[in-house]
Amino acid sequence: MRYLQNELTKKGWKVTLNEQHFGIYFDLIGFKKIFTIAKWNVLIRKIEIFDKNAMTEWEINFKILSDESKSYLWGRGFVLCLIINKISPEINDNIEILSDSFGAFRVKGGGGTILIANKENKEVIGYVPKIPMDVRICTKLMKELLQNSFDELE
Repeated sequence: MRYLQNELTKKGWKVTLNEQHFGIYFDLIGFKKIFTIAKWNVLIRKIEIFDKNAMTEWEINFKILSDESKSYLWGRGFVLCLIINKISPEINDNIEILSDSFGAFRVKGGGGTILIANKENKEVIGYVPKIPMDVRICTKLMKELLQNSFDELE
């Protein structure tokens, strides 16, 4: 986690460890205003085993985060980053489909997306959209940081 904490701080993000966001616990939370208006949150959680129960839990959590972050004006955006030690064989084949099914944005109204960092095969799964630009910036940054953090996460 130290690598992610240091890199986000270097890039101007404020970082807290072991905090809650909308009542959900995270190992690391980063926040920053992008383009001086939209507030963005990076929400990172380590998970030992990602199985059907964990998948259901995080689908529910994602919906809570998405609903709470949206407004009709300038909502908050977030990138939910799940760092997974092991993906259960029962869902292993569907993990990429799962990551693509998460994500609900309104251009001005907030919302979020998800990245799944699979430590077993050192792969980060998740889509980096082309637009809106703030979504692209935050998602691309986190995908790169997660990909570069696998050695530190051992």
